[in-house]
Amino acid sequence: MSTIKSSNEHLTLNADGSGKDIKFQSNGSEVASISDGGVVTATSYAGSGANLTGISSVGGATGVDFNDNVKARFGTGNDLEIYHDGSHSRIMDTGTGNLTIASGNVNIVNAANNEDSAQFIEDGAVKLYHNGVQKFETTLKGVQVTGTMAAGATPLELYSGYSGFQVGSNGFIFGQHSAGADKNLWFSQNSYAAADGNEKAISTGTSSSIHQASGNIYFRTAASVSADANVTNKNTLHLDAGNVSNFRRYDVTGSTHERLLSFKDGSNNERGTIKINNSSTQYNTSSDYRLKENIDYTWDATTRLKQLKPCRFNFIVDETNTLVDGFLAHEAQTVVPEAVSGTKDAMINRDTYDASGNVNGTENVIDPQGIDQSKLVPLLVKTIQELEARITALEA
Repeated sequence: MSTIKSSNEHLTLNADGSGKDIKFQSNGSEVASISDGGVVTATSYAGSGANLTGISSVGGATGVDFNDNVKARFGTGNDLEIYHDGSHSRIMDTGTGNLTIASGNVNIVNAANNEDSAQFIEDGAVKLYHNGVQKFETTLKGVQVTGTMAAGATPLELYSGYSGFQVGSNGFIFGQHSAGADKNLWFSQNSYAAADGNEKAISTGTSSSIHQASGNIYFRTAASVSADANVTNKNTLHLDAGNVSNFRRYDVTGSTHERLLSFKDGSNNERGTIKINNSSTQYNTSSDYRLKENIDYTWDATTRLKQLKPCRFNFIVDETNTLVDGFLAHEAQTVVPEAVSGTKDAMINRDTYDASGNVNGTENVIDPQGIDQSKLVPLLVKTIQELEARITALEA
């Protein structure tokens, strides 16, 4: 072994002359060199933990290689580590603060085929993909999902032949029937209830549903229903827009009116009903004497009636200009205020939407008044009674 040694002074190797390098050889082959500019070049580098400082760039034709479990560490306390553990590539943020990825747009792609997995678009949408096909996107109004979705603590597979959205084992389902063009919307509790063949449905399992079959709409609170079922439950609700063979909407056999619809306030007090019997329908509002006070039979109806201003008119949207009889709501409101809803000349702001369904502004439109002309009946009856009394007096 040959040794070059300096015990007391610096050891200087001098390649004198411009462009002259200091070269190191092993077995006749160059393994390292120091250029006249101070650049160290070697076939490989190995160390025992010594630090390298003052490095302004690292690279070359092939880059920098790190073997498995060799970590690139950043931060005084090794807060951030990037490495491959032999099976998986890992970015480990073990320090304080957040891991922030900052860019105008961020794309996450599948390295095998360059398919999109996720996109984060500056000032725009977040998009998620499955096998290169977009399934989820955030929008100005919320989110847009393409395909089916399952959510909840214990999401289950949807029933055989159905696909859609389900929450929990006893939650609700948005589903689509696999046969034909059936498109069902189910809110399912407990268990799925088979329904009529070609229906479009909102169902709450075996207890109630809203469904459409062969052009009809049903609201029901009954057991599992088939096309030829006879529903006899007095709580059953069916609003029918057509006819289904052998399907009785409500089991009424006599003249007694049965409650079909009930309208209740926030305290669960009934304020109106729709009732039917075997020949007619009643539309009812609360009128029980036990709900009333300050009852007066002596008021002057004729004077008030003469203040009403019946008129003929057509609605602006009616291109045929068909004349109808009625009242202007604000004029009737001064005489029979309980018959009119809303405020004269009221306006309301509502959203406007572009062709994609995104809100693109607002518009100021009228908040129209309404009138319940049935509330005029007591005034008409009382006026007729007053006129009849006057006629009787004149005839006497």
